[in-house]
Amino acid sequence: MDDSKAEVQDPLLEINLGTEDNHRPIYISGLMEPELQTKMEELLREFKDCFTWDYTEMPKLSRDLVEHRLPTVEDFKPFKQPPRRMSAEVEL
Repeated sequence: MDDSKAEVQDPLLEINLGTEDNHRPIYISGLMEPELQTKMEELLREFKDCFTWDYTEMPKLSRDLVEHRLPTVEDFKPFKQPPRRMSAEVEL
């Protein structure tokens, strides 16, 4: 099997909403018309305070909302499912 990563169909353009020292990247579609890209960038810069890049920037957010927990039972052996067969066409 080929280990290469699948290419994203839509090329992305990176926009830095921060400064040179404090890089805050966000990505938009590279297939948009230049006029729409400019409007999108202006909109993102206008509302950049709505985005966060670090948990410390969200001090009032409850940890119960952002932490994922898997309840487990002690001494329980996980069940391993057998692999499923796929047609060669679908597998590729």
